[in-house]
Amino acid sequence: MINLDLSYKMHDMQQWLQDCIHLVASEALKRHVAIKLVDVQKMELSGDRNQLQQVMVNLLMNAIQVSDPQEVIEVSAEVAGVQRVQIVVSDAGKGIDESNKPKVFDPFFTTKSVGEGSGLGLSISLGIVQSHNGSLELKNNDKGGVDATITLPLGKIDNETK
Repeated sequence: MINLDLSYKMHDMQQWLQDCIHLVASEALKRHVAIKLVDVQKMELSGDRNQLQQVMVNLLMNAIQVSDPQEVIEVSAEVAGVQRVQIVVSDAGKGIDESNKPKVFDPFFTTKSVGEGSGLGLSISLGIVQSHNGSLELKNNDKGGVDATITLPLGKIDNETK
């Protein structure tokens, strides 16, 4: 596990996700890919906002890079079990080849062209999520792409959705 100097604070899930999407908006626009925030229940997340933002931006950039023009990346968050939240970044890209599944979190493993990635993003993201007592899972979805699911401890939940 990566040793991180974390600054745990409560932050609004919806606003945090919107801020993360905003950070990658120019890359999505350049590639003609849309990012849609799907009904996210009003809740607060406990954790280091900046470190978690690094994870979300990495997952969004990966999704953008594998998406064809006009595709839509969906970002959702829902309560999962007791005081946990699942945040899912879902793309319709190429999916993960079976032979690569065991290696996706290995440092320096990448399927990207030279100069497009170092192979550290998912490894670092996994370390950050684990340091927050969470998990990160990648699995192929029905759209042909990947669902990247982050599960984290949750702060407070409001029964309203926005």
